[in-house]
Amino acid sequence: PNSPPPPPAPLAAGPMVRRTATGHAQGLAAVTILCVGAIVNAVALSPFTIAIIVVGYLLAMTSYSFTPGEKRFALIGVPITAFVFYAFGLFLARGRSTGHDNPLNSSDTWQAAKDGLTAVPTMLGLLAALYLLWRLFKAVAKSG
Repeated sequence: PNSPPPPPAPLAAGPMVRRTATGHAQGLAAVTILCVGAIVNAVALSPFTIAIIVVGYLLAMTSYSFTPGEKRFALIGVPITAFVFYAFGLFLARGRSTGHDNPLNSSDTWQAAKDGLTAVPTMLGLLAALYLLWRLFKAVAKSG
């Protein structure tokens, strides 16, 4: 049987990009939506923008691109990391080491804590996107 030769591969994208785009479209969409949610939250600073990040998380959790362990870490470890970064930033901004000698229950410290809390969804979206993108490329490279 005389079969036609296979069509030449497109030259635009390398093999890593092609494999990622074909087999992991939902994983890439989740990463993209998480990035968009983080950027929108950084610009708008609205509590409603966390809905975009939640949609990104839902896409990531239902994607076959990630192992159950990676999904668990994205769901538990990444938010904990974002909150630790937030707490560390608050400590650097308002802690006693920076010369603030007011009691920690003062109203300006609570206001600084509330103001800083709006940045947590941005950190959460960016950290989750970076983590999932890293795991996605590891999975694609391994499937080689």
